[in-house]
Amino acid sequence: MKTSGIYMANKEKDWKEEYEDIKNELLMDKVSNAINEDPRNWRKNMEDIGFTWIDDSQEEKEEEKNAIPKNVNQEYLIGYFEEQIAFNDKLIEVFINEVESENPNYPLFRKYFKAGNTGLLHILISGLSSFPTNQVLLSGLSYFHGNRNVLTHIISAYTAAFNKEDSAEIFKELCIDFINDTNSDGYDALATLKSMFQNNSKKLQIIEEINQIAHDHDEVIKF
Repeated sequence: MKTSGIYMANKEKDWKEEYEDIKNELLMDKVSNAINEDPRNWRKNMEDIGFTWIDDSQEEKEEEKNAIPKNVNQEYLIGYFEEQIAFNDKLIEVFINEVESENPNYPLFRKYFKAGNTGLLHILISGLSSFPTNQVLLSGLSYFHGNRNVLTHIISAYTAAFNKEDSAEIFKELCIDFINDTNSDGYDALATLKSMFQNNSKKLQIIEEINQIAHDHDEVIKF
């Protein structure tokens, strides 16, 4: 009975994923048509099919301005960000725990990300040197990079994660994140990945799959 229950749950999950894939494909078609119909007025065409442009930057600024630490751990981290205490390895664990908590204080931390806080960067880099595949730290470094360019750290961090990660699924996700995180810098992440794993057939196959997906995506939407 237990096995049957797991099977049914998996079947339901597969059905839901397939349904979401179909919806996404239909949406992609609508977006593509809206852009290709009149490239000069693509924004208006997107609005015509139901898209709404929302500027939440002011709301975020207010949240960040009013954000205060809500527990001892957050006070500890802010004390370090404000250079009131020296760095120690415990800060890495505290940071990860706070981000993974049930109700993270995003506005509080967000303003230090946006400010490109040096202490925060040190926590991320030091943490990744010990835990190279930790998703909290990698995603944190990616978000940090979006506010203050740290391309060399991004490349180094992902390189370490690529070499450490054995799961094909997670490796694929890391590759996609790496490509997305470095795209705006004009960095050819795909070329780097191909060169890095030219002698690793399994990982190279995954990279080639990503390359094909990227090519197909470019064919669907052309600005």
